[in-house]
Amino acid sequence: MTDTDDIYQHSDLEVAVIQNDIERFHELIEDTELGHRSDNGSTLLHKAASVGNDQMVEELLSHGINPDIQNQGGKTALHLAVDEGHRNVIKTLVLGGADLNIQDNSGTVPILKLIYRGDVELATLMVENGADPEIETDGGVSPLDIAKNIEATEMIEVLR
Repeated sequence: MTDTDDIYQHSDLEVAVIQNDIERFHELIEDTELGHRSDNGSTLLHKAASVGNDQMVEELLSHGINPDIQNQGGKTALHLAVDEGHRNVIKTLVLGGADLNIQDNSGTVPILKLIYRGDVELATLMVENGADPEIETDGGVSPLDIAKNIEATEMIEVLR
């Protein structure tokens, strides 16, 4: 395998993570730096979260990988899970201690997309676990402001 970290080539460990191959993952982790980052700044946790591999996300968290590392776009694994709509991964990361208020390079926090989707269940989970409904994006609006602007009554109640 080559040392190149691009979208076309992955290390054996990255392939195990992407394919949710826990057995192969365990074979490979002993001699591997789990904090390794690809060219775009993504970690193995970013990869597992973006493809929705909840079991692998749990495994990586249990091995001490930091859930709050940001890639070059400023996105954490939680941002990617929310972007892709991977509900179980979102729950795992929230309950696994991910910082819910990290802003990506555009100032967006993960809860914003949940507000637009009307996902009251996951927004409630995030607020109960520390998501700040008043943190402002680079554009100066908060999650609560957005819920009010789109007249999402149930979401407004969650965010208050």
